[in-house]
Amino acid sequence: MDKDHQTDEEIYKKNTAKFKLFNYKIFVVILGLAIIYQAYITTYNDTSSLDFPEFSYVISAAICGIIAIAVGIKYNFHETFRTSYIALGIYFFLLVLGEIIYIIYYHVLEIDAYPSMADVFYLTASLFAFIHLIININYFKNKISNKIKVFLSVTGFIIFLTYATFSFNQIGDINLEYFIGLLYAITYSILFPLAILGIIVSRKTQLASTWLLLVVGIFLLGLGQIWWIFLEFFEGFSYNHPVNTLWLLGFMIMTFALIEHLRIFSKKK
Repeated sequence: MDKDHQTDEEIYKKNTAKFKLFNYKIFVVILGLAIIYQAYITTYNDTSSLDFPEFSYVISAAICGIIAIAVGIKYNFHETFRTSYIALGIYFFLLVLGEIIYIIYYHVLEIDAYPSMADVFYLTASLFAFIHLIININYFKNKISNKIKVFLSVTGFIIFLTYATFSFNQIGDINLEYFIGLLYAITYSILFPLAILGIIVSRKTQLASTWLLLVVGIFLLGLGQIWWIFLEFFEGFSYNHPVNTLWLLGFMIMTFALIEHLRIFSKKK
């Protein structure tokens, strides 16, 4: 068939067959950018006004969302992957909406942004990350050893128990803040181990390197959310805290992975 008239499925199959492992030099650049970012927000960022860190989260998540949706659309020949990447795109856009609301509370209204309506979007976003992971893990269906199952179960339980105990001691009351935090704990006690499982499963998939990076990104964003919740208890969160760099690192890794995935559909590859 003429190269110019190849379908997305034909291009995908051809390019996947010769897909190479990611370039590690890119990671040196990403890590360098993360270090520069942290140095900037520590030294120059004014936490009392809107600045680059606030917008970097929104912009990074939006970029990831646009590319994820584009990848999903390209999978018009594969219903499973199309659904998976559309769900991932929705995950990012819900994070964008949540962050915009958080910024409005934090900077415009100048009131406590936790708990707030932003949490509705953050928590709902996690549901779509869960959908993305479950769809892909079920599709690849790698056999999981009992040791790994026990490890993941224990990890999830520790996350939940740590929050439930620590937060009650810190808050001293079973109120709205406690219950919202409990929802985060339940969510990430499931999502966090699931991301670890995704990392394990992805090692033997056809596009191991790309999906591995996506799952690592979800893992880092989830780790950041857990860290952020504990910071909120001590009112220690600010836009120059290292947790912001962790989020940006996750977004940069996922942006690179999604771009690489999109390139698989390129006729020039």
